[in-house]
Amino acid sequence: MRLRRIFVFAAALFALCSASAFAQIDWKARIASSNGVDKIKNSLYYAELQTKAADQAYRNGKDADALADLQDVRTYAQLAADTSMDLRKREKDTEIAIRKIAKRLLDMKQSVDFDEQPAVQKVLDAVQSTHDQLLDFMFKKKH
Repeated sequence: MRLRRIFVFAAALFALCSASAFAQIDWKARIASSNGVDKIKNSLYYAELQTKAADQAYRNGKDADALADLQDVRTYAQLAADTSMDLRKREKDTEIAIRKIAKRLLDMKQSVDFDEQPAVQKVLDAVQSTHDQLLDFMFKKKH
Protein backbone atom coordinates (compact mmCIF):
# COMPACT_ATOMS: atom_id res chain seq x y z
CA MET A 1 0.00 0.00 0.00
CA ARG A 2 2.77 2.41 0.92
CA LEU A 3 4.69 1.58 -2.25
CA ARG A 4 1.59 2.35 -4.27
CA ARG A 5 1.27 5.80 -2.67
CA ILE A 6 4.90 6.56 -3.43
CA PHE A 7 4.42 5.47 -7.03
CA VAL A 8 1.30 7.63 -7.44
CA PHE A 9 3.08 10.62 -5.89
CA ALA A 10 6.11 10.15 -8.16
CA ALA A 11 3.88 9.83 -11.23
CA ALA A 12 2.00 13.01 -10.31
CA LEU A 13 5.26 14.89 -9.74
CA PHE A 14 6.60 13.70 -13.09
CA ALA A 15 3.39 14.77 -14.82
CA LEU A 16 3.63 18.27 -13.35
CA CYS A 17 7.26 18.66 -14.40
CA SER A 18 6.71 17.38 -17.92
CA ALA A 19 3.52 19.42 -18.35
CA SER A 20 5.62 22.56 -18.11
CA ALA A 21 7.94 21.34 -20.85
CA PHE A 22 4.99 20.38 -23.04
CA ALA A 23 3.45 23.82 -22.50
CA GLN A 24 6.67 25.43 -23.75
CA ILE A 25 6.73 23.26 -26.85
CA ASP A 26 3.03 23.94 -27.43
CA TRP A 27 3.53 27.71 -27.27
CA LYS A 28 6.55 27.60 -29.54
CA ALA A 29 4.61 25.55 -32.08
CA ARG A 30 1.63 27.88 -31.79
CA ILE A 31 3.84 30.91 -32.44
CA ALA A 32 5.57 29.25 -35.38
CA SER A 33 2.27 28.37 -37.00
CA SER A 34 0.52 31.68 -36.37
CA ASN A 35 0.52 34.64 -38.69
CA GLY A 36 -0.06 38.35 -38.46
CA VAL A 37 -1.51 39.81 -35.31
CA ASP A 38 -1.80 36.40 -33.67
CA LYS A 39 1.96 35.94 -33.96
CA ILE A 40 2.49 39.24 -32.14
CA LYS A 41 0.01 38.39 -29.38
CA ASN A 42 1.34 34.86 -28.90
CA SER A 43 4.98 35.98 -28.90
CA LEU A 44 4.32 38.64 -26.29
CA TYR A 45 2.32 36.28 -24.12
CA TYR A 46 5.05 33.65 -24.27
CA ALA A 47 7.78 36.22 -23.51
CA GLU A 48 5.82 37.37 -20.46
CA LEU A 49 5.26 33.77 -19.40
CA GLN A 50 8.97 33.01 -19.71
CA THR A 51 9.86 36.15 -17.73
CA LYS A 52 7.77 34.85 -14.84
CA ALA A 53 9.24 31.36 -15.28
CA ALA A 54 12.80 32.72 -15.18
CA ASP A 55 12.06 34.66 -12.02
CA GLN A 56 10.58 31.57 -10.40
CA ALA A 57 13.54 29.44 -11.52
CA TYR A 58 15.99 31.90 -9.96
CA ARG A 59 13.98 31.85 -6.73
CA ASN A 60 14.15 28.03 -6.72
CA GLY A 61 17.89 28.00 -7.41
CA LYS A 62 17.58 26.57 -10.93
CA ASP A 63 19.97 28.95 -12.67
CA ALA A 64 20.32 26.89 -15.87
CA ASP A 65 16.56 26.79 -16.37
CA ALA A 66 16.36 30.53 -15.71
CA LEU A 67 18.99 31.24 -18.36
CA ALA A 68 17.07 29.19 -20.93
CA ASP A 69 13.87 31.04 -20.04
CA LEU A 70 15.66 34.38 -20.38
CA GLN A 71 16.85 33.47 -23.86
CA ASP A 72 13.25 32.74 -24.83
CA VAL A 73 12.23 36.15 -23.45
CA ARG A 74 14.84 37.82 -25.62
CA THR A 75 13.93 35.84 -28.73
CA TYR A 76 10.17 36.21 -28.54
CA ALA A 77 10.17 39.87 -27.53
CA GLN A 78 12.30 40.57 -30.59
CA LEU A 79 9.99 38.45 -32.76
CA ALA A 80 6.93 40.35 -31.54
CA ALA A 81 8.55 43.71 -32.21
CA ASP A 82 9.80 42.70 -35.66
CA THR A 83 6.41 41.31 -36.65
CA SER A 84 4.67 44.42 -35.34
CA MET A 85 6.96 46.68 -37.36
CA ASP A 86 6.63 44.54 -40.49
CA LEU A 87 2.83 44.53 -40.33
CA ARG A 88 2.52 48.04 -38.90
CA LYS A 89 -0.05 46.70 -36.45
CA ARG A 90 -0.31 46.57 -32.66
CA GLU A 91 2.79 48.74 -32.31
CA LYS A 92 1.52 50.54 -29.22
CA ASP A 93 0.41 47.34 -27.48
CA THR A 94 3.72 45.70 -28.33
CA GLU A 95 5.69 48.66 -27.00
CA ILE A 96 3.77 48.62 -23.72
CA ALA A 97 4.22 44.88 -23.26
CA ILE A 98 7.95 45.01 -24.01
CA ARG A 99 8.36 47.93 -21.59
CA LYS A 100 6.63 45.86 -18.87
CA ILE A 101 8.90 42.90 -19.62
CA ALA A 102 11.95 45.18 -19.32
CA LYS A 103 10.67 46.45 -15.96
CA ARG A 104 10.22 42.89 -14.70
CA LEU A 105 13.72 42.01 -15.87
CA LEU A 106 15.13 45.01 -14.00
CA ASP A 107 13.30 43.93 -10.84
CA MET A 108 14.58 40.38 -11.36
CA LYS A 109 18.15 41.60 -11.80
CA GLN A 110 18.01 43.38 -8.49
CA SER A 111 16.70 40.31 -6.69
CA VAL A 112 19.08 37.62 -8.04
CA ASP A 113 22.55 36.78 -6.77
CA PHE A 114 25.39 39.05 -7.81
CA ASP A 115 26.91 36.28 -9.96
CA GLU A 116 23.71 35.97 -11.99
CA GLN A 117 23.14 39.69 -12.55
CA PRO A 118 25.30 39.97 -15.73
CA ALA A 119 23.20 37.32 -17.50
CA VAL A 120 19.97 39.11 -16.62
CA GLN A 121 21.52 42.46 -17.58
CA LYS A 122 22.48 41.08 -21.00
CA VAL A 123 18.90 40.05 -21.72
CA LEU A 124 17.60 43.29 -20.25
CA ASP A 125 19.87 45.27 -22.60
CA ALA A 126 18.63 43.26 -25.59
CA VAL A 127 14.97 43.76 -24.63
CA GLN A 128 15.57 47.47 -24.01
CA SER A 129 17.24 47.75 -27.42
CA THR A 130 14.23 46.05 -29.00
CA HIS A 131 11.96 48.50 -27.19
CA ASP A 132 14.03 51.46 -28.42
CA GLN A 133 13.95 50.18 -32.02
CA LEU A 134 10.18 49.89 -31.84
CA LEU A 135 9.84 53.42 -30.46
CA ASP A 136 12.13 54.77 -33.19
CA PHE A 137 10.00 53.03 -35.79
CA MET A 138 6.77 54.34 -34.32
CA PHE A 139 7.90 57.96 -34.12
CA LYS A 140 10.24 58.35 -37.07
CA LYS A 141 9.81 61.44 -39.16
CA LYS A 142 8.02 60.94 -42.42
CA HIS A 143 9.29 63.09 -45.28
